[in-house]
Amino acid sequence: MAITLLDTAAIEQKPLKKAVLMAMFKGRLPSPMDFLPIENAKSLAQEVTRLTDPGTPSTRNIGEAVAAYQAVFTRGQETLKVIENKITIDKVLLDVQTYIEDPIALQTRTYSLVIKNTVNNLLVNGDPAADASDPAGLQYRLVNDAMFIAQAVDANALDVDANDATRNSWLDYIDEAITLCGGGAPDVCVINRQTWIKFRSALRNLKLLNTTKDQFDREIMVYGTTKFLDAGNTPAGALSSVATGQVILNDGVTSAFNDASTTQMYFLSTADEGIRLLQLHPLRITKVGLDPGDPGQFVVDVTWPIGFLIPQKFALSSVQGLDIS
Repeated sequence: MAITLLDTAAIEQKPLKKAVLMAMFKGRLPSPMDFLPIENAKSLAQEVTRLTDPGTPSTRNIGEAVAAYQAVFTRGQETLKVIENKITIDKVLLDVQTYIEDPIALQTRTYSLVIKNTVNNLLVNGDPAADASDPAGLQYRLVNDAMFIAQAVDANALDVDANDATRNSWLDYIDEAITLCGGGAPDVCVINRQTWIKFRSALRNLKLLNTTKDQFDREIMVYGTTKFLDAGNTPAGALSSVATGQVILNDGVTSAFNDASTTQMYFLSTADEGIRLLQLHPLRITKVGLDPGDPGQFVVDVTWPIGFLIPQKFALSSVQGLDIS
């Protein structure tokens, strides 16, 4: 069974790396990256097998020949990209004895928050056609990959707050997307802040609001068996509360059905043949030492080659084209 980054943080022994991993989770709202199972890749171009046609079992009468059955699988490829940066710190600061936090710890913990935002942003918005250094994200697959196009539900610019009828229609679209993912039981739903607030309000009014907690005592909103997670902000919007800094723009995306100025919801299955965070190796944090090109700078290198694996269509579904604001 694949472990998640939450599991990794709990068992990590190296102090610096553990501090970075723990800073991703403790005291913050849970996000999609926290719940993605991790699987090790063999190369930066990982070959995968995908189910494209499950085949059709058939019946027969006594004495009749047995019909052939064969599922159809295709070979595909998931491409990993390298997240890597060098954290530079003036070497003089390493010897300053004050009550200011250790500069290496301060920089690496801050980086941990930004790298978390980076992974969540790539998961949703990664577009290798626009940026060759991006892995394929959820929206890219729903629009461009024939295997996932039928996994999108068209909300047709539904105004979720217009009246009770539209709110009920919204729940119908959500239930439809749920039936398309994970055998009707997706593990997580990835949304933005405004969708999270409005959906929580709808569940509260219908007396359906339910929550659970993870091992870091963070509260998670649940609908059925699905955890609803705020995708949070992009790296550039990490310290901002404005909607333009969010991973899922609020009424700022064109849907898979060409509805402009809308918001999307993504449902993911992580069990069995579900979505995986691929890594060539675990997150590495290396104290390199003084930079030969600039000996005044102490360098800490952080590198993590990652990608995403969605081996079959029923691991992903989406409600596309909502008017949330």
